Amino acid sequence: MMIGILALQVGRVSLGLLATWILKWMIDDITHKMLPSFLVIVVTFGIVNPLSTLVFRWQNIAHNMVGRRLMQQIRDELYRQIIEIPISSILQRPDLLGSLTELFEMEAQISNLAMTYISNSLDIIGNFLGLALLLNPLLALIEVPFIVIAWSIYTFRLKQKEEVTEKKTNDRSAMLDMVAAVTSFEGAAAARLFQMQSQFQAHYTSINKAFTTAGIEEQKALLRMEQTTSIIFSYMRMLVYLIGGIQLIGQALYVGPIHWIMPDPNYALSSLLAVASLLTSGASSLNMLFGTWKRLIELVKPLKKLVDFLELRSEEAHGSINIDPREIEGKVEVKDVTFTYKSFQLGPISFTAEPGEVLAIVGPSGAGKSMLIYLLEQFFQPVEGTIQIDGYDVREFSARSFYSTVSAVLQGNTVFAGTIKENLLLARPDASEQELRHALEVACLYNEIMSDPSGDGYNRKLGRGGLGLSGGQIQRLAIARAVLVHPRVLILDEATSSLDIWNTALFQKALAQLRRETGMTVIVIAHNLTTIRGADRILVMKEGKIVEQGTHKDLLALKEGIYALMYRLHSDEV
Repeated sequence: MMIGILALQVGRVSLGLLATWILKWMIDDITHKMLPSFLVIVVTFGIVNPLSTLVFRWQNIAHNMVGRRLMQQIRDELYRQIIEIPISSILQRPDLLGSLTELFEMEAQISNLAMTYISNSLDIIGNFLGLALLLNPLLALIEVPFIVIAWSIYTFRLKQKEEVTEKKTNDRSAMLDMVAAVTSFEGAAAARLFQMQSQFQAHYTSINKAFTTAGIEEQKALLRMEQTTSIIFSYMRMLVYLIGGIQLIGQALYVGPIHWIMPDPNYALSSLLAVASLLTSGASSLNMLFGTWKRLIELVKPLKKLVDFLELRSEEAHGSINIDPREIEGKVEVKDVTFTYKSFQLGPISFTAEPGEVLAIVGPSGAGKSMLIYLLEQFFQPVEGTIQIDGYDVREFSARSFYSTVSAVLQGNTVFAGTIKENLLLARPDASEQELRHALEVACLYNEIMSDPSGDGYNRKLGRGGLGLSGGQIQRLAIARAVLVHPRVLILDEATSSLDIWNTALFQKALAQLRRETGMTVIVIAHNLTTIRGADRILVMKEGKIVEQGTHKDLLALKEGIYALMYRLHSDEV
């Protein structure tokens, strides 16, 4: 395809040069009153000119097709990277994900500018060759130093403009942030509660003034760039006309390869007019080339983000062991695990959750409970130590095998736009209607869905983020999705934080029944200590370490222990 586009481009340039040469012949025939030859040339021009237009159209269609196919591949690769990007990279490099919208929006610019740049470059080469081979090589060589000087000055001015543009962009982002801050309910409420409107207005006015000044400076810099190149190209044309005119007056203007040796003054005027035509189209192509280069430079930063994003390694490496989850008993062993995130140090931590056991993890905020869960889920890899399930290092499991064995309900629950059934089937596309119902019943959500006034049941449509469901319903839908996998190890990180007392009690009863039926291991994080009193064992964490462990009764017996203190405080709150 690219060869075809290049052929079309070369054909278009060649036809343009041929049209210029035909015009020269027409002038010669008119000057020498050669009517038969003139008529033939006019007919030829009538064929060449429309053909050049058709080739130009075909070239644009081909450019568009190649550009869009290229961007289709880039979009596919981007999304593949998005869904496989390591969670650690999401936390450590949020700027990369934040630039994805910008990358998708500029896709048309990328393909169009690349094709335009190639097209303009070939136009300039064609004009240069036209001057050098068909007319006068001296006139072609005159262009070279002017182009070099114009390019050098243009790139220097462009750097100056980019500095101003960057400041303008930053000011614009700051203005949008301020608008967003006061148009959300929380921001508007805070502004009125603390009467911050005047401070906000003063700050916005200051940023707006800086934004306007930067915009003016940017426009001045752009005009300086364009004026400089325009003046240089004007001098270039003036010098070409001067030298060509002197040669014409001296009857020494070359008119083609043959006439380099034997100049013919009878044809000099038409040659000079052909030079003027080529110079005009060449200057236009140069201006377009410089403009395209400017826009490409503006895309350098987002393109660099694109390259950085595509170079991210895919999801943390998994092994190749495929084990049927039904063969897993669910014994979880954490052995001397350590992990560091920013300034937080987790571990060393060691514990064992026996098959079918309910293991609760509690502790004050910031103790490292959720970080430990992320390690269990393989969102991060330990710096030292191992995590094993039934004696297998979790890193040896294939991704599909591991996440069929271990499922989780995390603090932030994602519900995608679509029907309730579609959200459930994301976990298990082959799940039967009976399995869907059972999962929803365990999550205490089935009756609410089926009694919804819309009558849609499973097919009830939800907006992005679960729009149409309450916070508690979203959490229960996430629970149903996790249960649907039939995991051997179920991790619940504050899974009932959005549920009322009634639904919490019903869920705990249903979960207990499910455990008895399946024998799966359950690991629970909870701030509401009353929900984990029946756990087989409780681990108490503080500052990244396990400081206490035992049953609810054992830990209450430690009068000065952290758990006993937390439980008393919680009981007082209740």
